[in-house]
Amino acid sequence: MRRFAVGAVLGLSLASCYRQPPAIVAGHCPAPGLIVSRRTPSGKTNYRSRFGAPELGELRPELHALRGPGSLDQQWIELISLSRVWRFSSCHEVSVLADGDPVTLGKPVIGGEVVGGGFVFESIHLPLPAAALARLAAAESVDFKVCTTSFRADGEFWCSLREFARDLREEGERRSPEGEHSPGAPHR
Repeated sequence: MRRFAVGAVLGLSLASCYRQPPAIVAGHCPAPGLIVSRRTPSGKTNYRSRFGAPELGELRPELHALRGPGSLDQQWIELISLSRVWRFSSCHEVSVLADGDPVTLGKPVIGGEVVGGGFVFESIHLPLPAAALARLAAAESVDFKVCTTSFRADGEFWCSLREFARDLREEGERRSPEGEHSPGAPHR
């Protein structure tokens, strides 16, 4: 009986951790390392959220930024999908809401390809202006709608978004003289 009780508690604990967004306590995200940054041979820094591949039929957001000497700073949201059919090739309507209000992003660029086993991998590249990044990072909820598919960003994305905005802001402050913000870097 005792082994059963221990096994049941352990099983419930593991089940509650599987695919659940991280708990957010007092606005703090406990899961560090959601952002990968690496220096390229040309001296640029590539920032990227680290999520696994989307599940079949899921539309998943990722965050990206490229910073460095001699380059135009860029940041964007990449929505990725894996399915059995083309879902977004003929529809390019994308909207993003922060706390229910529209956020202005750049013009979406939609691409895709058929990958192994006949699966369709699609990506939607959404340029992310500094003001939009700051607004999304300050929001309590972020909602996406692509054509007829809509979803609310989960805790993992929310935590990554805040960490992403903070890292880019700090990197911009280190690069710019006298604490001024470099072009494209998010402002406080």
